[in-house]
Amino acid sequence: ERVKFMLKDSNAKVVLVTDETINRVKKLTNIPLINVSDIKSSKTLKPLKTNNKDNLAAVILYTSGTTGTPKGTILPRKAILNLAEWCAHFTSLTKTDVFALYVSIGFDVHIGSLYSPLLTGASLNVIPMDIRLDPNRLINYFNQYHISHVFSITALTRILLDNQLPKELRVMFTGGEALGEVNQHLTCSLYDAYGPTESTVLSTVIDVKKKISVSSVGHLLANIKGYVLDHERRLVPYGAMGELYLSGYQLAKGYLNRDKENKEAFFLNPFSKEKGYERMYKTGDIVRYLPDGTLGFIGRVDSQVKIRGNRVELGEVETCIKQVSGVIDTTVQTIQVNGNNELVAYVATNDKSIKDKVIKYVTSHKPAYMVPTHVVVLPKIPL
Repeated sequence: ERVKFMLKDSNAKVVLVTDETINRVKKLTNIPLINVSDIKSSKTLKPLKTNNKDNLAAVILYTSGTTGTPKGTILPRKAILNLAEWCAHFTSLTKTDVFALYVSIGFDVHIGSLYSPLLTGASLNVIPMDIRLDPNRLINYFNQYHISHVFSITALTRILLDNQLPKELRVMFTGGEALGEVNQHLTCSLYDAYGPTESTVLSTVIDVKKKISVSSVGHLLANIKGYVLDHERRLVPYGAMGELYLSGYQLAKGYLNRDKENKEAFFLNPFSKEKGYERMYKTGDIVRYLPDGTLGFIGRVDSQVKIRGNRVELGEVETCIKQVSGVIDTTVQTIQVNGNNELVAYVATNDKSIKDKVIKYVTSHKPAYMVPTHVVVLPKIPL
């Protein structure tokens, strides 16, 4: 259902497939397909001349939406180039380095892994799916292929820290959820990162060794400005809590086909007249400036949570569950298990078999990370 929605919403003209995915895609759409498995690596292709305007859209990334359907965030070329150049410079990336692509290309973090090596001549190693889910094989894989850089998610970072870090790993970025305190001896540079998709993956970063507080998510990246504002969008005093607004080169063009959401999230920037900073984005994150000038993350102003590094609007999961036959009412919440968020669906129903129905229905309509780990049956939802 989600894939069908994205193809229709984006008005896709063609779908790239492989031998492994072609049959599945044929069942989903009548859009023309190109099977990349048929392309011979020895074939020489002439590069096409393209329009190089940096404000043109480069990619649309779909994130969880409060209305029950995902929303497409339009990222321009300028945003991706800024992040790639920053990453290459910040990590001193060279042609002898190997950058691992650990996350899915449907997850915004892939942008840092994929494009930075293209600027420097470094290698890109796409980690096989079965190895990504096995910590021991993953560490051996890193060592075998001399991985030096990786964008990780918090859950994986915790696993790697509790084991022996790969020998040649030099730089590891982590993000998606709060990392907490790191007490292990580090053999690589570990950077805690923060940023919404609407500001192209990363907006702040900090070396975990330099944190003055576990809440710190670091300093803003190059060509990004941040403003901590109150509910009337006025600057709060230094150190006071407020909502973070972001502006700059990495800002998205907006949401695709979502006029209402664009008006609620993107605004003209009254704090800067510099070119490239004309607009700002309302993140929904409560932060404050810490004494060392870094941003401290406090929490959310809405019902958005992070599950295995992925953004999830609890309302989207609730909307899905309410479509299950027998469900009278529902609320979806999170619990902490071993430091990670898990979804719990509380369901008001008279149907004794509702647990299996909910899991099966959500599994068939939403990505795996949106499927509740637990379903709790209640006579009614308490107010």
